[in-house]
Amino acid sequence: MPRLTISLFGDPQIAVAGAEAASFDRNKPIALLAYLVVTGMAHTRRSLALLLWPESANARTHLRGALLLLRHALGEDAARWLADDR
Repeated sequence: MPRLTISLFGDPQIAVAGAEAASFDRNKPIALLAYLVVTGMAHTRRSLALLLWPESANARTHLRGALLLLRHALGEDAARWLADDR
């Protein structure tokens, strides 16, 4: 069972099974992952979109993009850590 490691001090680092996950060119996917990990609970897409993109009319689109980046970075086991069931 692969282990997910997240380090948020200094430059954020995400590793799956000891290997560094894909790097991000944007901060929102890391902020999203950090928020989900720290709160440890389920959130609606609407609440997450408004939290991270409060002024954007395209907040839900941005959230979909951030989730897609996270799924790619976490690899085939992403579903173990991201329950994305709308």
